[in-house]
Amino acid sequence: MPVSPAREIAYQILRRVESGRAFAVDLLQRPHVSALREVDRNLATELVMGALRWHGELDFQIERLSGKPLKYFDPEIATILRLGVYQIRFLEKIPKSAVVNEAVELTKSARKRSAAGLVNAVLRKCVSPTWRPAAQIAAELDPEVLESVRRSFPAWLLERWERNFGREATNALAWTSNTVPRTTLRVCRGERREVQRQLAGEGIQTEPGKYACQALVVQSGNVQASRAVRGGWVVIQDEASQLVAALVAPQRNQRGAGNKDVSACRGLGPRDLGRV
Repeated sequence: MPVSPAREIAYQILRRVESGRAFAVDLLQRPHVSALREVDRNLATELVMGALRWHGELDFQIERLSGKPLKYFDPEIATILRLGVYQIRFLEKIPKSAVVNEAVELTKSARKRSAAGLVNAVLRKCVSPTWRPAAQIAAELDPEVLESVRRSFPAWLLERWERNFGREATNALAWTSNTVPRTTLRVCRGERREVQRQLAGEGIQTEPGKYACQALVVQSGNVQASRAVRGGWVVIQDEASQLVAALVAPQRNQRGAGNKDVSACRGLGPRDLGRV
């Protein structure tokens, strides 16, 4: 049976990202992704971003379930297992049988037919946890959830956060970093209000960002299929990432300068980053 378009695209994108050849946000905006049915496009995005966000936890579960170190698996099989484990542990609406069957088919299409039995065995041992991320808030993290969240971050980063902010703040920061953010746009051309009106004309509702002067937060609508994205008027970029250029405050003719949006945001200082 053929692999679903969403899982096939998610696998291809993750393979490219994991090999260091591309960024997920760019690949998810490619025309062949935007052309998918909305349900498939949303699932592909969820799989890609979820597998990247929970990468450390997924690798931990793969090693626990298989009894083998991650380096035992071919890179293609490791990616397929991450996708499968993520769906079983984090996406409660997808039947486990469908996840396992599609993972096996994806293994075959990746020309790793000899590993199909291994993939099947590992994923059948995987079970849904008693907790779900959507039901948790940073102030009330179950110990099991907290350990899962912390495994998703490199030890050196957690140590730096704890040294600078303390353990409680680090746990809250790690949890918040692993929650799904709202889609945010950076206006690259034109005035933000005018671009907002153009998007509204296509049925895409937005609101101004809280910190970055060129940010628009998407409330509803398919922004990836909009004329604004296709024409380069906006790009998808997290609001905190937009502040980096403003905080660096490059001057005209310096490397990477020349963006009017950056000069418009001058006046922000390092302390502003702490409010994001």
